[in-house]
Amino acid sequence: MRIYIMTDMEAASGSLWGGYGLPQSGEGDRSLRYMSGEINAAIAGAKAGGAEEVHVFEVGHHPFVADVISETYTRSTDMFAVRDMDGLMFVGQHGPAGVRDGVLSHCSCGKTVMSLRVNGHNVGEMGLFAGYAGHFDVPTLMVAGDRSVARETEDLIGDTEIACVTEGLGNNTAICLAPKAAQRLVYEKAKAGVRRASAIAPMTMTPPLNVEYRVTYCVIADSLERLPGVRRKDERTVEYTCENWLELHEMFHITVMAQQFWDSRIASC
Repeated sequence: MRIYIMTDMEAASGSLWGGYGLPQSGEGDRSLRYMSGEINAAIAGAKAGGAEEVHVFEVGHHPFVADVISETYTRSTDMFAVRDMDGLMFVGQHGPAGVRDGVLSHCSCGKTVMSLRVNGHNVGEMGLFAGYAGHFDVPTLMVAGDRSVARETEDLIGDTEIACVTEGLGNNTAICLAPKAAQRLVYEKAKAGVRRASAIAPMTMTPPLNVEYRVTYCVIADSLERLPGVRRKDERTVEYTCENWLELHEMFHITVMAQQFWDSRIASC
């Protein structure tokens, strides 16, 4: 069995606002170590459950701390490789944009995306990628992160393994498990996910998929409205319809490109 682990830092236990690389906090390196410890636990748990190969996605702005990861794995920078795997897992995963208790919650562009809803369901980065994997019949076997992503997982996937290692008290404050306790929980849930793989269904949703996309600035909605098939719903909201999660995933990346300037440090408003 081949397992693909998608990683993020925002909802690793102990990673909060200061850990997001703010120079005045000095917490960035510590947060990366917490994340790397949970990644190591997920790799070990997947292997204990019976996985022969573990591929781990390393996002460029959240690099792994090499001396924390003792387990062997195959490093990946191609998220689309998940389509050739037997199971997907998430580590350090935060909740969707706009949720009150999400630890550093956002959906791709933190300054510009207010919410993304698909057929009435609140969807974040976890749901987007789990849906993409599900299009290729790859089940999501384990999600580790905060309480808000646990709710998203229960809503979109249902019966899978969830390791809730931190609970947000707001966007920048949380109650966190001790690092070793978080790692033990991630290990056990990853092991259970692999062992239960045949009983966990890939994420799916009955088509057509109606996407409601709410953004921060009216001018972004102006840009999105020009895309084929996109309809204006109100000043800051557009909607469009997709036939499947592959089309939805590709369309999301197209719309994100219209927001990059507004998500940068040089944005004027």
